[in-house]
Amino acid sequence: MKPNLTISIHRTELEIAAIVPQWLAIFESRPEHQFFHHPSWYLALQATLCEGNLAICLLEDEDGPLAVLPFVCSSPRIGEPVLNSPTHDHISLTDWIVENSAVLEDIISALPDISAALGLTGWSKVAGLSIPESSKTLKPVDVKPDHSEATSAPENNKSLCSRMGVYRQRTRFVRESYWLSSLVPSEHLRSKLKGNLRRRRKKAALQGNVNFVAVCNFPELEPAFQEFLSIEASGWKGENGRATAIASSPLLRDFYTRLLHADIPGLKAEIYLLSIGEKNIAAQFVLNTKSVSSLLKPAYNESYSEVSPGLLLMEDVLNYCATETNIETVSLVTSPPWAEPWHPKRIRVFNNNLYNNNLSGNAHALIDSVKDSIRNFRSKKS
Repeated sequence: MKPNLTISIHRTELEIAAIVPQWLAIFESRPEHQFFHHPSWYLALQATLCEGNLAICLLEDEDGPLAVLPFVCSSPRIGEPVLNSPTHDHISLTDWIVENSAVLEDIISALPDISAALGLTGWSKVAGLSIPESSKTLKPVDVKPDHSEATSAPENNKSLCSRMGVYRQRTRFVRESYWLSSLVPSEHLRSKLKGNLRRRRKKAALQGNVNFVAVCNFPELEPAFQEFLSIEASGWKGENGRATAIASSPLLRDFYTRLLHADIPGLKAEIYLLSIGEKNIAAQFVLNTKSVSSLLKPAYNESYSEVSPGLLLMEDVLNYCATETNIETVSLVTSPPWAEPWHPKRIRVFNNNLYNNNLSGNAHALIDSVKDSIRNFRSKKS
């Protein structure tokens, strides 16, 4: 482990809140950091979706904070524990929060001490899920340069497994994340899409005035959030027997409410609404950082589908970000099919696993290798 490196573990909301100054110093060191790098995101997760099982590891040296590593530890029936990134249907992207000048090898080499600080007797695998390609953690690491093989960054959906001295790394492409430029929004508005949006907006205007509003501050945010919940639950998500709407789950409702009220600098929730007359027909739950607006959760009233309310709202959001804010990038977080007409730019998203060189670590590496081979075989057949 790097000399003078200190490790501290923080599990409760109070403990996590106590390290916010160090966390923000890391967060602000990289302009591209987004909502899933911010402490408010993890405070909300710890209190709700992670049900108190999240452990935040802070690494510091004599120069200041180096990294914040969020882990959810799982203990298999056989072998050492697995250190997972937080997972849930409403967690689309994850990452370690790493200071801009930090050396990744220093963090990786500290894993035995991190495991001990977590109260574990060892570890078998570090599972990083849904990590964007901009992450520092996707860089092939080299814990012991004299005993490792050089690797290149992943270029496609093939898994690669590199020997890194005592550890092995397997990185697998899983999907894409779409984004649009609000600096040059016209590059996403091709002629076919422009014509379609014009026709849809005219059709919507026959039913009443079409209005867009960005709700950015309290007290207006609270009723806007209730409108968002109502719209999101208006379709199949709110139907009896398969109610997956946020309003149907106290845990999800609490999670988004906590994000709405997050007051730590660097992250701000907003609600964007599209209405026809007095009726709100589409909404976006948005998390903004310095230059990135992340459209975390879209919603639209399915009874107005003939006017494509989601597309109309997307046009208004892009124009709003371009003219009224300092936002440079509008992230769609996932890769929704409805966004294809916008010809979005794409960021690759990977699962990145690190395996310890012990019996259970090697077993996990073998199992994951077999799973990846099966996936690749099925993808070639389909």
